[in-house]
Amino acid sequence: TGPCALTSISAVTQCNSNKILVEWELSENSPIYVVTAEGHDQTYITCNSTTSSCELQDVQCGTQYSIIVATSSDKCSSLRSPPKRIKTGINVCAFICLFVPCHVRWK
Repeated sequence: TGPCALTSISAVTQCNSNKILVEWELSENSPIYVVTAEGHDQTYITCNSTTSSCELQDVQCGTQYSIIVATSSDKCSSLRSPPKRIKTGINVCAFICLFVPCHVRWK
């Protein structure tokens, strides 16, 4: 039989980071995990892993992502997991510069 769809998925983003850490429970007979994040603006970010986690890089601040994990073996692929939704935080430094005068000095 092929790998089953994953159901225990967690996704965490850190403040001031452009990364989302996605974790799941390992599934039998699933050598490769494919993680896809779709932004509300229809942008896609993916990562592949052979372990129980994967880090999505270059995510946008203040964006809602729908994250799906699928498994793959040499025989078949699993059903996609139910989507896990996460919203990234704002970039605090950029936010402060919007509301507090920022002074740049050129030498």
